[in-house]
Amino acid sequence: QAARQKDAPQSSSLRSTLRGSGDRPAMDAAAEDSQASRVRPALDPLFAEAQADLVAQPQQRPVEQSPSDRDGARLLVHITAKQQLNLSNHSDKFSALWRVNLALMPDNVSLQYYNDARMRRTARILSALVWHAGLTKGVLSAYEAYRRLKPPAFRADLWRYMALWAKGGVYLDAKVRLVKPLAQVFDLKSAALQIGRDRVFGAYWQGAFAPIAPR
Repeated sequence: QAARQKDAPQSSSLRSTLRGSGDRPAMDAAAEDSQASRVRPALDPLFAEAQADLVAQPQQRPVEQSPSDRDGARLLVHITAKQQLNLSNHSDKFSALWRVNLALMPDNVSLQYYNDARMRRTARILSALVWHAGLTKGVLSAYEAYRRLKPPAFRADLWRYMALWAKGGVYLDAKVRLVKPLAQVFDLKSAALQIGRDRVFGAYWQGAFAPIAPR
């Protein structure tokens, strides 16, 4: 509760933070945030409702669907990659890999692909959701942590924890190749966090994990 006492001074920052960057070329983070404050919000299809509500009412918890209604019967599968994903492309090896993977997934899967621009845009939204849940001291706290992490892999780690916390589903590394149906890898009816274990070293491997239900 104490984390929300400074809501009012941060409302303009929240509006600025939630304005999307689209797919523009990479730029200095400060310059990007300054430019983002002057453009209309670009609603992300997966977070559009929460994003619009946060922009309109930055000092109130965003209105969300009930857990039973959230995303309907879809099973979200999140992947991050710099390569362009085009499932209709029959010559691109990356897209071909994911056509094979999709064939081993349930029909209700919604594949959510994130390039750097979409990760950056949704990191802003997720930062606000984390703040509204009382888990950080400021609306920008999680986003600033994300932005200051230099190795891309570290940024991806923080982002995917927030994304799965907010939306649930399954995260798979872009290079993962399924050799059996997804339902045999994870219990798709469980709300528990599930993490794979490396067969060789016995350590947990974060290239594939799933909290099927959000939050």
